Amino acid sequence: MMIVCSNKSKKIALCLCVLFGLDGIHDFCLGKWGKDFLRLITFNIFGIGWIIDMVKIAADSYADFAGLPVVK
Repeated sequence: MMIVCSNKSKKIALCLCVLFGLDGIHDFCLGKWGKDFLRLITFNIFGIGWIIDMVKIAADSYADFAGLPVVK
C-alpha cells in the first residue's frame, strides 16, 4: 500500500509557523490562500490557531491545499 503525502516541506512550514505564526504565513506556503487570509486579518484567531497549527505540523497531521499530509 502506497501512502501519498504532500511535496511541501514540513521543516519550512514548522519554521514559518514558529516565526510568523500569528500572521499565518505557513498557510501561504502550503497553498491555503482562503484560510490564510482569514487568519491574517484575525491574527491567527488571536493566537489560539497558531498554537494548534504548531502542534498539528509537529505531529504530522497538518494538510496542504490538496488535503495531503505534510510529513517530509
